[in-house]
Amino acid sequence: PVVLIDQDSDRDATIVQLSFGDRLGALLDTMKALKDLGLDVTKGSVATDSSVTQTKFHIMRLGRKVEDPDMLETIRLTIINNLLQYHPESSEKLAMGEFFGIKAPE
Repeated sequence: PVVLIDQDSDRDATIVQLSFGDRLGALLDTMKALKDLGLDVTKGSVATDSSVTQTKFHIMRLGRKVEDPDMLETIRLTIINNLLQYHPESSEKLAMGEFFGIKAPE
């Protein structure tokens, strides 16, 4: 699984992009978790390539882009917890930050 939080591509919304195995439950659970944080999913797209699903959520809070660093961290941790639930084999890589562009020390 891969998680990206994009603050630059849309001036009105925060974009959360997920890539993971073709598993509808993970998608639905992640969307519900975002809604439970008080976020509005204003737009979404899903593309499936072979066995990988790529999903983009455009999210807002109170009609605005999410800019609060604490909330962005909460979003990130919520998504990680959901991915761990559906992809326990990824726990080591997620913990090391590899899916967020952080390379492990060699």
